[in-house]
Amino acid sequence: MTEPENGRIVSGALEPDQEYTYGQVVQFQCNAGYSLDGPKQIHCSAGGVWSGDKPKCVGEIYYLFL
Repeated sequence: MTEPENGRIVSGALEPDQEYTYGQVVQFQCNAGYSLDGPKQIHCSAGGVWSGDKPKCVGEIYYLFL
């Protein structure tokens, strides 16, 4: 599992690109100015399949009213 662009893995990973075991949970967090589009966490299911797709970190839109 790799970190999302403009974000990071905050738990569950010892090393980037490490192998994961059944039941291990990975949590994601985005950098300032970005928000998660997808699950905050996923877990390794039977057969090495993840419970969901890795989320994306998308830029937040700010509106300036003059």
